[in-house]
Amino acid sequence: MDQNLLATTILEIGPGKKITHQRMGRMIVIPNSLFVSEPVINESCTNDYILHVFTIPLKRENDRRGAQEIFLESANRHCKPYPEERASI
Repeated sequence: MDQNLLATTILEIGPGKKITHQRMGRMIVIPNSLFVSEPVINESCTNDYILHVFTIPLKRENDRRGAQEIFLESANRHCKPYPEERASI
């Protein structure tokens, strides 16, 4: 949204497809000093897809293998419409 000598203001875009560019109304003001003291990750350079890593806490007594199978089945179900792209990743 805005950039000046001391800070950069960004506005959240989404949810949904990137082509809609709907503004969510949430703004963040970032001091420019953070850009030299912290790493910056540009997720927009990954073309059509973004990799997200999820951490799901489980108790020791939970069935980890069963949970893994459920999560994998869910991921495969959601990725099913994209077989060509999924095969090349």
